[in-house]
Amino acid sequence: MTGPAWVALAAERGNLASSESKLGWLRSRKAIPIACALAAGEFVVDKLPVTPDRQSVAPLGARLLLGGGCGAAVETAADRRWYRGAALGLLGALIGAFAGSGYRAAVARKGLPDLPFALLEDIAVLTAAVLLYQEHSESRATAVPMSAQMIDQEARYGAID
Repeated sequence: MTGPAWVALAAERGNLASSESKLGWLRSRKAIPIACALAAGEFVVDKLPVTPDRQSVAPLGARLLLGGGCGAAVETAADRRWYRGAALGLLGALIGAFAGSGYRAAVARKGLPDLPFALLEDIAVLTAAVLLYQEHSESRATAVPMSAQMIDQEARYGAID
């Protein structure tokens, strides 16, 4: 659920979608609190002993659906092929599910307490999200002035080849 929260926050800040785009609904006042509450809920539920394994059908299916959707949203917002982003999001969800499950199983096999390592996993996910958000924001900040400069040059000199 961190992915949808990241996408909603990036959209709200104007880094991902304009209100006129297909993804404009991500900028709504409801999208961010819902996505962030679901992400926070996942961080809590993931620690409970009754939580199903991430590799079982329902949790893995949800991860794949959300990962693919988030990847498609990012690529669509960048005017690129949505299916490329969906494929990368699906791949990331698969890697995350199996790597996280393997990591937690290795901790259990060593007889170590699960909670500190689960929290470490959460910190790693949140750190990656913040770093990706900053990188995306910075690349967008440099892309916008460059686009404006190219439009200005085209207006002055004609089409740029």
